[in-house]
Amino acid sequence: MIEQPSDQFPTGRLPAPGDVMLRLTGEITTKGRRTRSRFQKQLADNVRDSLESSGASCRIRSDWSRLYVRADVPVEDPLSRVFGISSFSVVEAECRADLDEIVKVGRATFIDRVRGKRFAVRARRAGRHSFNSQDVKRELGSALLEGASVDLTDPEVEVCVEVRDDVALFYSGRTAGSGGLPLGVEGRAVCLLSGGFDSAVAAWMMLRRGVALDYVFCNLGGDAYQRMVLEVASVLADRWSYGTRPTLLSLDFDPVVAELRRAFRPALSAGGPETGDVPGGGGRGAPPGGRRDHHGRGRGAGVVADPGEPPGDRRRERVAGPAAAGRYGQGGDHIPVSPHRYVRAVIAGP
Repeated sequence: MIEQPSDQFPTGRLPAPGDVMLRLTGEITTKGRRTRSRFQKQLADNVRDSLESSGASCRIRSDWSRLYVRADVPVEDPLSRVFGISSFSVVEAECRADLDEIVKVGRATFIDRVRGKRFAVRARRAGRHSFNSQDVKRELGSALLEGASVDLTDPEVEVCVEVRDDVALFYSGRTAGSGGLPLGVEGRAVCLLSGGFDSAVAAWMMLRRGVALDYVFCNLGGDAYQRMVLEVASVLADRWSYGTRPTLLSLDFDPVVAELRRAFRPALSAGGPETGDVPGGGGRGAPPGGRRDHHGRGRGAGVVADPGEPPGDRRRERVAGPAAAGRYGQGGDHIPVSPHRYVRAVIAGP
């Protein structure tokens, strides 16, 4: 299968020297045929989105275990951030799947690079051929041995040959991908984003497992705090969410905080002057913002009431909890923030 944009860029057989060969993660290659086909199609769509978002024109060919990419600009950076790719390599040469031809082209491609250095030949083969991988290693290694030495454990230069059906591809080394599953194959979810370290890492780990995310931000710190969270969301959306368009919902929590302050009425202690010992009139021994319970223990604000307390105290704490916050979950406008990735919806209380 070959995918190609409308401008037909560029033409010619694919793969060819200069093209990029993508290897799928093991989590894709171990799936059944129908699931694997769906995952590979999603991966090809995500790869295309990553390249076009970087301003590249491209062609993509999807084989059963490889994807081949041709673009008019370097693509290593965006490809390294597409989930579902184990590694990738730039094809340096190609020839017919004939042993003599492989030795000839391989020697011409790598002889100058291995001279005076330690090298190793790595070969992989798929399909029916009159030779095997060991034959390729032995014959090509012998042809490159002039002025060089073999080191299979720690080589300075790796000469890699991949023979698939009627084509042999040559490359040196590989670049690690991000692994995981193609983004979008595991549906969508919502992630609470705080702007701190933990929530961003949790979001990235979910993206790596193929889950497309939308984000919810509860704004308790004003415009400056919101701008910081938007920067974090922009990194996740623009650099790690190829193939999807996330949405960020920014919830204005100022009315919620005001309601919490209005609804919470700390009880005054009968101890007279002791009420001034701590904020909130909690008496001696009560933590800041709290009060002493009927057993004489200090208890902070927001802690669930003791079962032995009068019902009125527990009722006040319930009002100051989810019941009050739940009043501000509707309404709002969708405001575009990034033309490429996500839209922010500001939801304000009445």
